[in-house]
Amino acid sequence: MELGHKRIKRGKHKEDIYHIQHIKSLHSNLKRWMSRFNGVATKYLSNYMKWHKWINTFSSEKEFIRVKNFIVHSNISHNYTKINEFKNLPILIF
Repeated sequence: MELGHKRIKRGKHKEDIYHIQHIKSLHSNLKRWMSRFNGVATKYLSNYMKWHKWINTFSSEKEFIRVKNFIVHSNISHNYTKINEFKNLPILIF
């Protein structure tokens, strides 16, 4: 997924916007949420992660707004294409 890794030096708890308690809290919430499933296949792990992120993003919203957002987001097709992939596409001639 090409995610960046931010290391917090030993003996420190915070560096810039990164705080060790935020990481521990996210890990604890994710672990608690994933425990309801009897194991998760690594094939679908990214789907579970997106589901958890969606729940956390809209957790402070009212119920009807969450339902509306769920319907809207479930009908949007997400396509993550990188600029490099566009550059390498073959030219189609009709």
